[in-house]
Amino acid sequence: PGKRSPTQADVARRAAVSQALVSYVLNNHPAVSIPEETRQRILEAAAELNYVPNRAARSLRTRKTLTLAAVIPDITNPFYPAFIRGIQDVAEINGYDVITYNTDGIEAKELKAFRSVRQGWVDGAILVTFHVSPAMVASLAEAGMAVVVLAPNEPAWVEHGIDNVMVDNVAAARAAVEYLIARGHTRIGMIAGMAGTPPREYRVQGYREALAAHDLPLDEI
Repeated sequence: PGKRSPTQADVARRAAVSQALVSYVLNNHPAVSIPEETRQRILEAAAELNYVPNRAARSLRTRKTLTLAAVIPDITNPFYPAFIRGIQDVAEINGYDVITYNTDGIEAKELKAFRSVRQGWVDGAILVTFHVSPAMVASLAEAGMAVVVLAPNEPAWVEHGIDNVMVDNVAAARAAVEYLIARGHTRIGMIAGMAGTPPREYRVQGYREALAAHDLPLDEI
């Protein structure tokens, strides 16, 4: 208890080098050429002292957290674990960690996650939200944060210059129903998602359009 954590200065003394060299080696600085023997001596000194970089201090110095935020509506939906895995795979390759916020599609939870992201503890955010407006997301980009949304293709995203990975849910649902109609089916049901959420509403729209185009009845349950 009370024992302080080792610092880069401690590593430098143990390896008999400058603190700047320790920083270059531990941060794998590409612009500095360091003899392999010196590099190994520094790494061994860090291991002997059980040195762990202070991430908070590094963030203050570099103004980077090397962390991304992913805000999703439902971690139990089979789509989103694969979505998060893809984000994490690419993040890890580039030396980033990922924080995931599950909101259940609830407005209060989405806004809480948004406020946490806006506080600046991450360098970038991938957002799948139903209640956060394009203008709010644009405020993150204006503050210098990298932002991508997975959202319906609405003009507001383009107007605010937000990068959007878009799924055309209307066309997708319409194509699915058209496929069933082409195979001779005339009574086609649809199990939709949570009422009021954009994906659900757009998919129902595509379903309705396909039925109407073929004069097929729509039975509300």
